[in-house]
Amino acid sequence: MDAYRPLAAKLMHAAGEELHPAEAVTRLVLRGPDPDGRIRDLVATAMDRSGGDLACGLTLADLTTAWRPLVMTSDKLASAYALERRSPYLARDLVELSSVLAIMEAMAH
Repeated sequence: MDAYRPLAAKLMHAAGEELHPAEAVTRLVLRGPDPDGRIRDLVATAMDRSGGDLACGLTLADLTTAWRPLVMTSDKLASAYALERRSPYLARDLVELSSVLAIMEAMAH
């Protein structure tokens, strides 16, 4: 359990109050300082666009913060070994479409 203390500390408010979801996600995403609050603003916008759906908000936050580095790293690694990668589930249009579908609709199809 001691190994989880640094992660748990990121999710705790100094005064013991509950964190806003955008603030909690921002704390988990950050790997360094964010003096201008750009990451916090991106995550807050994603959470606002989700209409209160936490899963959708987290998906949009991932798309906003991690999408480009993920694809760029994948491309660089594939190119380094002369591989042609096929990642249909990383198609941004597909991910955006699936994020707006209701959970029940997604499960029904």
